[in-house]
Amino acid sequence: MLTFALRTEHAAGDNAATIEVIELDCAAARYRRTSAATTRRNGEMTASHAPGALETYPEGSVMAQIAGALCEGVSGG
Repeated sequence: MLTFALRTEHAAGDNAATIEVIELDCAAARYRRTSAATTRRNGEMTASHAPGALETYPEGSVMAQIAGALCEGVSGG
């Protein structure tokens, strides 16, 4: 199991940035969000700390691309 944080900057709208903590199961090719926080442009902070369900990521998706690079780096292959 590999845990990492992903920060998304929003170009427009109410959200300024979202940070998600994600658990990645390289052996099973699954992931889940364990928590997230969003800082709105007005400084208000929203958070979710309930872990999500484990999901498989579709081949070619952004999560699959991230997982491929991270899992390869961890496994050394």
